[in-house]
Amino acid sequence: MLLVFALTVYLDGVPTEPKTYWQDLNRCMYFAKTIRRQNYFPPNKKYNSPEVAANCLPVYVSKDIRVWK
Repeated sequence: MLLVFALTVYLDGVPTEPKTYWQDLNRCMYFAKTIRRQNYFPPNKKYNSPEVAANCLPVYVSKDIRVWK
């Protein structure tokens, strides 16, 4: 078993599949932040977008699961 970070994307509060698994928390958080920011507009202002959310949670997976670096 490997300890990795699962990137979960939520659409309207419902988690989507498949999840991606990351070896590095910082890398996982980079993609989670990018996903959360994609619906912000206009460019000079930021608004919350509750329809799209993402987070990284530590999980154990088997060694045959693909893990991104």
